[in-house]
Amino acid sequence: MSTCSIMVDFEKHVIGSGCLFYVLPSQMHRRTAPYVGEGWVLEVDPAVVPPDCRDIFEHQLSTKPPLPLSDTEFGLLKKMLMLIDESSREFEPGGITNKVAFGLLTAFLGMAATFYNRVSAETASVPRLKEISVLFTEKLIQNVRAVKSPAAYASMLNLSLPYLNEALKKTTGHPVSYWIQHEAVIEAKRLLYTNNLSVKEVAYQMGYEDQSYFIRLFHKVAGETPAQFKARFKD
Repeated sequence: MSTCSIMVDFEKHVIGSGCLFYVLPSQMHRRTAPYVGEGWVLEVDPAVVPPDCRDIFEHQLSTKPPLPLSDTEFGLLKKMLMLIDESSREFEPGGITNKVAFGLLTAFLGMAATFYNRVSAETASVPRLKEISVLFTEKLIQNVRAVKSPAAYASMLNLSLPYLNEALKKTTGHPVSYWIQHEAVIEAKRLLYTNNLSVKEVAYQMGYEDQSYFIRLFHKVAGETPAQFKARFKD
């Protein structure tokens, strides 16, 4: 079976045959060796993604693993990709061909979002808890550099902290504090990877005045120190 491996936010994901996988613009990503197999890569400007699809793709607390598709699902998406490719080769700005390609792209994104929106029976039975998880994700991404208090996020959502913890535990398996630490370390990794900043400077930008605490937290979440991470990914 052909496979492809990719690093997304510094975590390795192996994509097997007949799988669907997406990466957000904000996520650091690159292919890793060995380069085996073949597949389709579709790059899409977020501005053209329908809002309901963006809600599914973007409001996630962690990178979703590659999604295995049934033969029917895979065949349908493959046909659509081939049609998108064929119609885009006849691109006419403002013309009918361009409109057809856009319509096919919208349909493809809708199907992909539908496949990724499969939820467990438990989550499906409590849509309010899923809504809370989505809203928390938005607040966390927007505020993680400045806000680290679980109670502060509960206040932003007009919820009690116990209720917010309960909602996240049921929908994601982890409490508020876990996701704050997880997102903070992911953001710190992006700063370390894309900027020539010292560990102390990254700690400060992430809102940690105590560098030693930041290093301990980073090691707890990532399994290595910031300096070890920087050395490993800068090579």
